[in-house]
Formats: sequence, C-alpha cells, structure tokens
Amino acid sequence: MRCQVIECQPHVCRPLAASTIRDIHFTISAALSAAVRWEWIKSNPATVARKPRTPAPEPQPPTPEQAAKIVEAAWQQDEDWACSCG
Repeated sequence: MRCQVIECQPHVCRPLAASTIRDIHFTISAALSAAVRWEWIKSNPATVARKPRTPAPEPQPPTPEQAAKIVEAAWQQDEDWACSCG
C-alpha cells in the first residue's frame, strides 16, 4: 500500500491577540524564573522582552435606574436576598 499525501488546507496567517501574547509571556517568564532558581541559567531573558500593554479598564456599571431594577428583580425572586438578619 502506498502512502497518501494530504496537503494542508489554504489558510491566512493572522497575528496573535495581545492578550494571547501576554499569556505566553507570563508562562515562559515563569518557567525561566524557575530555571534561574534552580541555577540552570544565570538570568531570565524574558524580563527584558517587551510585551503588549494591558488595556485600561473601561467599566460600564449600571445606572442607578438599572441597579434599582436588578435589586427589585432579585427581591421578587427571593425576599431574603438582601436581608442580613442572621
């Protein structure tokens, strides 16, 4: 029986997301830090690597009216929801 050659499907290369790069950097940096502690290497080269910035948080809290609706809905489901009466 002969081997059958199967070619890869065509694809488009895309860059990794910044969050994926940060995750990879975290993992590699931790592994290299362990190698430094175990004296397998003298320094951690990941400390000088530039990683993408973490974006500033943009919280979108509910408005007072929306918060009131959330609390009202919780009270309708369970009257003891916000009661801290021991």
